[in-house]
Amino acid sequence: MSFNANLTTAQFAAGGTRLIASLTTADLASLSTDYLVAMTTSQARALTAAQLSALPEASIAALEEADVAAFGLAALTVASQSTRFMSALTASQVASLAAAEVLVLNAKGIGGLDPQALAAMRTEHLTTLRQAQLTALTADQLRALTTAQIAALTLVQLPYLSRPHEDGQDVFRSDQIAALTTRQVAALNTTFMARLSATELAAMETQDIAVLTTRQLGVLNVNQVLALSDAQLYAITSRQIGALGTAQFQVLDVHRLQALSTSALAGIGSRQLNALSDETFAALGQDDLSALGLAAIGGISTRLLALLDADRIGALTTRQVGALTSASLNALRTDQFLALNTAQVASLKAAQLGGLSTENLAAIQLENLGALPLSFIASLNSAQFAALGGAAYDISYLATNQIVQLRTAALSGMTTAQAVALTTDQVARLTGTQLGALSTQVIAALEPEDFAALSGLAISGLSAQQFAVLQSDQILGLTTAQAAGLGSQHLAALSTDVLQQMREEEIAALKPAAITGLRVDQMQALSSDQLRALTTTQVATLSSTQFRALYSDMIASLATDDVAALNASVIGSLSGAALAALSTEQIAALGSRQVAALSSSTLNALSDAQFATLNAQQLAGLTSRQYQTLSAQEMAALNSAQFGGLSTQVIASLSTAQAVALTTEQMVALTTAQVIALSKTTLVALETEDLAVMETADLHALSSAQLKVLSTAQLGAFSVTQATVFTTAQTAGLSTAQLAVLTAAKEAQQATATAMSMRVRDLAQAMASYQADAVPAAPDAPHHQAASHLQLNIYAPETPQHLLTPTRK
Repeated sequence: MSFNANLTTAQFAAGGTRLIASLTTADLASLSTDYLVAMTTSQARALTAAQLSALPEASIAALEEADVAAFGLAALTVASQSTRFMSALTASQVASLAAAEVLVLNAKGIGGLDPQALAAMRTEHLTTLRQAQLTALTADQLRALTTAQIAALTLVQLPYLSRPHEDGQDVFRSDQIAALTTRQVAALNTTFMARLSATELAAMETQDIAVLTTRQLGVLNVNQVLALSDAQLYAITSRQIGALGTAQFQVLDVHRLQALSTSALAGIGSRQLNALSDETFAALGQDDLSALGLAAIGGISTRLLALLDADRIGALTTRQVGALTSASLNALRTDQFLALNTAQVASLKAAQLGGLSTENLAAIQLENLGALPLSFIASLNSAQFAALGGAAYDISYLATNQIVQLRTAALSGMTTAQAVALTTDQVARLTGTQLGALSTQVIAALEPEDFAALSGLAISGLSAQQFAVLQSDQILGLTTAQAAGLGSQHLAALSTDVLQQMREEEIAALKPAAITGLRVDQMQALSSDQLRALTTTQVATLSSTQFRALYSDMIASLATDDVAALNASVIGSLSGAALAALSTEQIAALGSRQVAALSSSTLNALSDAQFATLNAQQLAGLTSRQYQTLSAQEMAALNSAQFGGLSTQVIASLSTAQAVALTTEQMVALTTAQVIALSKTTLVALETEDLAVMETADLHALSSAQLKVLSTAQLGAFSVTQATVFTTAQTAGLSTAQLAVLTAAKEAQQATATAMSMRVRDLAQAMASYQADAVPAAPDAPHHQAASHLQLNIYAPETPQHLLTPTRK
């Protein structure tokens, strides 16, 4: 049925939902707005999608907020597809929409909402809009949003609000940008940031600028960067500043660059720094320069470096100077290099300094030399070292611990001017290896007091060529410690004149190995005092050639302990004349090994007095060959102590002539070991008087083989005491004739004993006869007198001696 136009508004409202259901779309399209105003909320809820969509704009606008809030969701979903329907909604109607209704609004139709109507949407409903709904919003609608709505948007919604600018018109108002919370700003994607206009970006609060990520800042274009205010620039952190590209950074003028905080300056990279114009970089103050980061300074271009004056060079921190590359450091002008202070120089590393030109090295201020790192000092080459000290070549400012680090490669470049500038403390730290690297010109240029400061170890490093250029005052000024550092090559390079002037304590301080370097002419040039100054250890190193070079008076001046220290090979090479020059005290000081080293001809050259001084221990060292050269006279001259000291080898080698020449004293001096060593030839040659004096212990030591070679005449020379010492084992090999002689000797002892008994008996009888004839008046006196004049010879084999008759009174 068609709508009855005669119905009153009250009747329309009373018709309820049945009335609404009966209305056609045509009825609704022509329905007066009065009826719509009178419509109840239940009737509004009953409107179908078709009915709702059929309503004209005026009718939609006439709907009360309660009715709009009562729309069925299904009907609203369809109706909201129409931009006509959506555009007709008033601000109050949109504000009355329920949360569920907002959710069903079609994305196509939502873009038709009047911007002011959208601005009336409750914020809690706005935050429920989905991606499709948000992306459908127009720029005009976005600009109409309130600051409260903007601040209420979720982080998920914000990316969908980005719009390209059309006709140069901003998408957002400045107050909207300012309304963004810090969390919201940090969540903006790079597309959103890149689309912001200069005005929009300029509206961003400083605290929001500070939270922008490097990716967000990195997408800013030149105009956006130029739009940043001083306050915004100051808010940029060191982490953020590095995100700006070179093109963006290049547009920063002096004013904008100085607006950055010191922390932001520290984050500038080398590519950004090098993008600055000369004018902008030159305008940076000393504080700004010192704030630059190590990365920027480490990659700074030579173009910018050249703009730094002395004051600005001095303003660089030690860490910044330490970050300079070797190429940058080497690019510094001389005036810039001179501007480096001690702390800055000390911060330099060997890798930086290694590429320095000699001009820049020479430009280092003298007081800064001591600040050069030890690692750099240790890496210097000869040309670099020669440049140190500038025009004055004054290297006295180098610290002693730096001197120790110098390699030979560097020291080989030392100039004579540098050598003169050395301090005694510096020279004292030089090692032998370092000193050996110096040129002969430098060695000769060392001042006497500097040379005197060298250690003995350093002196030992001098080459023969270096030592040869030393002045006599340098050599003669050596301390004993330095003299101890001299080697054989050094002494060999000395002239005899200088050697003769060396003090005795210097001579005594020389190492024994150094003494071996003395030439023949030098040995002959030594004074007697110098010769006596030699220690026994030094003397022991003398070679045969050196010792033979000494004159007789020089040899005679040697102390006995020095003679005793001579090598046996030296003694063995002595000529007869040299040996003759030795005093008896010197001869007596020779050891057994030295005596054993004497040649046969030299031994024969000993004088009687010299030979007589040889003791048993010395002679014990004689070899058989040496002893065979002794004459019979020399053999006979040996005293008992000397003879007793002869080795068993010598005794065993005695010739027949030597055996015949033996004296009875020498025979008595024989030790048991020597007797055992007597050869059969020697025993056969012994004379009877020699055998007669042999001690019983020695005879007891003879073997049966030795005893067997003795002739009967020799055996007959043994006394009764000697004959009785032989054992059965010794006499087992004797012949009958030899045994008969020994037996006779033993029987002679028994005959003597019998003769003694008879003599005693005769004496007793004689005494008795004498007492019978004595005077009675004085019996004691004659007895005493007889006893005092009685001569007994009880051993004589002949008739007993007659008793003397005392004179009677």
